Amino acid sequence: MENATQSLREASAEPRDQVARKTISGLGWSLGFQVLAQISQFLVAVFLARLLTPKEFGLLAMVTVFSSFANLFSDLGFGPALVQCKCVTERHYSSIFWLNAAVGCALTAGFAALSPLIARFYLEPRLVPIMSVLGFCFSITALGLVHRVILTRDMDFRTVGWIDFASLSISGILAITLAKYGLGIWSLVIQMLSQSLLQVIGLWWASSWRPRLLFDSSVIRELFKFSSNLTAFTAINYWYRNGDNLLVGKFFGSAALGIYARAYGLMLMPLNQITYVVSRVMFPALSRIQDDKERIRNIYLRSIAMIALVTFPLMSGLFVVADQFVLAIYGPAWSGVAPILRIFCILGMFQSISTGGWIFQSQGRTDWMFWWGSASALLSIAAMLVGVWIGSPLAVAACLVVTGILLMPAGFIIPGKLIGMRLRDVVRSVWAVLACASLMACAVWVLGAGLPSSWPPWALLSLQVTFGVLAYGLLIHCTKLAAYGDLRRIAKQQIRAAFS
Repeated sequence: MENATQSLREASAEPRDQVARKTISGLGWSLGFQVLAQISQFLVAVFLARLLTPKEFGLLAMVTVFSSFANLFSDLGFGPALVQCKCVTERHYSSIFWLNAAVGCALTAGFAALSPLIARFYLEPRLVPIMSVLGFCFSITALGLVHRVILTRDMDFRTVGWIDFASLSISGILAITLAKYGLGIWSLVIQMLSQSLLQVIGLWWASSWRPRLLFDSSVIRELFKFSSNLTAFTAINYWYRNGDNLLVGKFFGSAALGIYARAYGLMLMPLNQITYVVSRVMFPALSRIQDDKERIRNIYLRSIAMIALVTFPLMSGLFVVADQFVLAIYGPAWSGVAPILRIFCILGMFQSISTGGWIFQSQGRTDWMFWWGSASALLSIAAMLVGVWIGSPLAVAACLVVTGILLMPAGFIIPGKLIGMRLRDVVRSVWAVLACASLMACAVWVLGAGLPSSWPPWALLSLQVTFGVLAYGLLIHCTKLAAYGDLRRIAKQQIRAAFS
């Protein structure tokens, strides 16, 4: 353990090529495992959607609005603070572990105590036992937070990827089995509990570190400025991201929320998986070189261009084939998802590259992050209320999209001041990718308009997706996009490393 701690202390002094190798390796392993996890999660969601009803998914969405918010406080921001900190010792790890364990137990008890109030808010008495059981996820997850930090600081994303993929897949299979035997909403509850438990078991197995009976309050004070601002930001940002679920569930019911949450989840699935994976690697990588502003700026711009290379065609293509996709994958019962999904695809395209948090956190300026998050969250919540006033979940989605697009320029300008990055730099890095994705989407739309409407949805979807993939691949290859070249180089280096 002492050797591991020493290596972490010297992380900032690592040679450039060593940091680059770890970053490329981390991106390769993370993206690879995330693709597998994405496929697994998608298949599980399809099977469960066939076995359960929108109302049952809506009940879970009502609970997860609050459980996901409470989960933001599970580590009080000390996990990222440990990743960003230049020098970490045993007293940091053990002190944060015991603090996290205490917070996890408190959240479990608090969630159970608040369940009657939340059930009364939604007029859904079935939420009381569901919330009481789901609350145990907080206590379980808290036991593995420090172990995950240690693996993240060492950029061992291969191990983390295996753990997350295995826990996701096993818990998904368990949920499908239980749903098939008629457990309904409880199959989803058990899925979340088992996934948390499997992740903790995997993290303890992968990391040799064990907590000691040691608690140093000075460690908490040392990390508090970073962690408190980050926790406050994530709490406010959460309602910007999830307040619409609360309002849709309250004013339009569980069935409408099931449809709305499915559309939002489909939009987030590729975005969160891709952007989240890159974020997991880039935050510790940029923290290691936090004093080299020019290098951070160049890496940041190239990274968002590579994210756009994948997410822009996904979102623009899904916008075009939304109707066929929903009918072919989920069936007619979920047809209401398509119009809301199409609106969210517009927002999702730009949200995928809204990664100013990398800069704020790597530079230790979570105070800036908090104030920017507060302003944007208030405007977004106001937009949600306007959508509710208009009177439909579709209107809520449309108001969120308009607000998100208007706020996006400031989301780059403000963190850009920390590293000398201008808005024009961001536009220059992604405009060619946007042009290729837009051309591909137009071509897919033209093809779809010419196909017989009597064809089954799966046939239309298969042909349009295949054509879109080939068209986009040809466009980015012929135009020799810089992001395409970067992604190919990373893939080649990762393949050579895997077989060397």
